[in-house]
Amino acid sequence: MPPMCWPVPAPVVKSTLTVPSDGVLSSGNPASATYIAWHKARNASVLLGIRKPLRTGGSSITGYQYTLNDGATWSAVSGSTGNSKTLAIAGLTNGTNYTIKVRAVNGAGGGAASNAHVFTPRTVASAPVITSLTAEQNAITVNFDAPSDNGGSEVTRYSCSFNGTRWRFCFEDVNSPQVLSGLKNGKIYSIRIRALNASGWSAASNSLEATPQK
Repeated sequence: MPPMCWPVPAPVVKSTLTVPSDGVLSSGNPASATYIAWHKARNASVLLGIRKPLRTGGSSITGYQYTLNDGATWSAVSGSTGNSKTLAIAGLTNGTNYTIKVRAVNGAGGGAASNAHVFTPRTVASAPVITSLTAEQNAITVNFDAPSDNGGSEVTRYSCSFNGTRWRFCFEDVNSPQVLSGLKNGKIYSIRIRALNASGWSAASNSLEATPQK
């Protein structure tokens, strides 16, 4: 009777899964570059319009990050998702010039950096303050303090209102004092002013009264 042969079992190979020190496993490749199509500078913030990467790298985009220092550091865009078409970045300083780039984040981490956009956050100036009025013949001299905060953009003009009427340009430049001429002697004028910068008109100043006299 011939000897019986038994199959030799194949050796068991144990696979080893190496987990990165941060505990996050990569999946696929990083996404290709996001494209910033437009931006709108706002009060201490900026709104970006983006086009998502053409290639996601094999895993879904979960959000976006931004950098203000050419990639030295990246921060998550609060509230962003893979479906985001706009990104809002807050906590900026009005009047400061920024250069921003963004990137998509997927299972493999941050993708390629986008094109750069340069912007300056800004808002309207604070209200100017009329410090005094001096009545003259057919005129009133207005002494005023410029807005304490220009909103991040230079004040370029002032307008004034007499007795609650419509606003009109009435100063030759932005320096104090300014003379309002062509007024009627003996008439009481209640005067307010406001300042204009690149974001629009400030709130109105305080109101003071004066009466031109002969």
